[in-house]
Amino acid sequence: MGDESPNPASAPMAAQPPDSFLARIKRHKVVEWTLAYVAFGYALLHGVQMLRETFEWPLLIPRLTVVGLVLGAPIAVTLAWYHGHRARHRVSGQELSILIALLVVAGSVLWWASRSGSSHAAPTVATDSTHHAKPLGEKSIAVLPFVDLSEKHDQEYFADGMAEEVLNQLAKVPGLKVIGRTSSFQFKGKADDLRNVGEVLGAAFILEGSVRKASDRIRVTAQLINAADGAHRWSETYERSMTDVLTIQTEIAMSIGRALQLEVADLPTTDSKLSPSRREAYDIYLRGEHAGDRGDQRGFEEAAVRFRSALQRDPTFADAAEALSSTLEALVEWHFVEPRSGSQQVREAALLALRLNPRSAGARGVLGGNITVYDWDWPRAEEELNAALALSAKDSDVATFAAMYSVAVGKWDRALQLLDTAISDDPLNPSLLNAQSMTLARLGRWSEAEDVARRILEISSTSSWNRYWLSVVLLMQGKSEDALREAKQETATMYRLAAIGMACDALGWHAESDAALRELEASQLLGRDMRIAEIYAVRGDLTEAMEWLEKAYDAKDASLYYVKGHPPFRNLLGDPRYKAFLRKMNLPE
Repeated sequence: MGDESPNPASAPMAAQPPDSFLARIKRHKVVEWTLAYVAFGYALLHGVQMLRETFEWPLLIPRLTVVGLVLGAPIAVTLAWYHGHRARHRVSGQELSILIALLVVAGSVLWWASRSGSSHAAPTVATDSTHHAKPLGEKSIAVLPFVDLSEKHDQEYFADGMAEEVLNQLAKVPGLKVIGRTSSFQFKGKADDLRNVGEVLGAAFILEGSVRKASDRIRVTAQLINAADGAHRWSETYERSMTDVLTIQTEIAMSIGRALQLEVADLPTTDSKLSPSRREAYDIYLRGEHAGDRGDQRGFEEAAVRFRSALQRDPTFADAAEALSSTLEALVEWHFVEPRSGSQQVREAALLALRLNPRSAGARGVLGGNITVYDWDWPRAEEELNAALALSAKDSDVATFAAMYSVAVGKWDRALQLLDTAISDDPLNPSLLNAQSMTLARLGRWSEAEDVARRILEISSTSSWNRYWLSVVLLMQGKSEDALREAKQETATMYRLAAIGMACDALGWHAESDAALRELEASQLLGRDMRIAEIYAVRGDLTEAMEWLEKAYDAKDASLYYVKGHPPFRNLLGDPRYKAFLRKMNLPE
């Protein structure tokens, strides 16, 4: 028989070359599962960060999450190999790619949510004011209002007070620029990108915090954030008895100073505990500060009542006396009380504060401002205000009083110098900006005065006087229609009528101007005399204008101190009766 043909089925299989290591990795889908693990870690980290900010978890939690993810990486790779070997056909490469993409998208959404916060961004300060961005100082900080996380959310006044007191302590740290409270508190209740906050305020660092108060216990969390990149520089949580609240404020300030590598050895420390009576007085004082923040007559009146109550419970409470003097001064300045009796109360409160604390810059500033507004005793006012500036040149209220004194006596370059310095530390303070716009107008720098007046409205669109003043600035530039448009939006009746009366006359609408003038004359509004004099002066009726200025003099009108150079009175400049009036007020012609 011949040779049989070989049976292919029974023939031995040819030896297969062993897989390369890379081929086995590919077949086991190690790369795909590793990428999925990285994507999962990315999403997890941003989720943890968002939860940390929501529930005030300590910074240790995201750090431990990172450590756990790093340690879990080799385990994940091993499991990926095992899964690929045991069940490599269960999940396709396409499915893994979709999973990775979904995790990346989820992590990105969480990141965006944690940075953006709620959808109600600050439209007037954070967006419209970005063109006023300031260069960031390397050692500068803004303290934002602390958030009330108490169960009933009824401790907002306390959270605000905590933030303000921490700010006051930080102001004592040498080498640290602290943005003024008025500007920082413009961002209250507004979710905003902290980088934008830093740019608008000119602050390199932002301090955020929260307060949870229950019965006799308080929990304060504070975190220091780099405004440039949002990185956390420092974070701490304090849980103490309410008697230790003053100690917490100092500890936070000292910790921040050390975090910024500043010398805090000279920062006054306190281990004093609030006695029951002082604790009650302190709580009433904080409620008064909160009421005064409303900036209206009812708010000021409530604040004054509370400050007096705090002093009754603790007659040595110097801060309450200082706050009382400042509040009473606001009531006089805004024509909410009769100037003679009101000014006397201002002086008594300021002198009490100085007896309790001779180094109170705020009280000395109020005293100097009161002498400026009511007594027109310019040498004495200058002495008090210089003393206040020597104690605290960075105090916004002191700078405002000193600037307005300089405006009153015609030292307008000096006023601008004071205001430029103060505004660099408190760029969103309407009082400082009002004084700046008034000074620029007296120097004939109308376009700059208008720009500042419009910026004030970006910050505080509904406050009284602001629309009136912008209307005056526009009117002096011949923009009568624009002036009338602003005048009609003024919220305070007295200022609205005055601005409408002047603008309508400039437009030739004499009947409308007369109607506003008659309504103002028929009113019993405090401070109306000077406003009526403005209308007559703009109309060219100089005799009537001077008669109403004399009435304002007799009534001790709280606005009369800035009569010199006041734009609506420019038609009076050559009138000998006006020159005599300035001499009667001890003002240079």
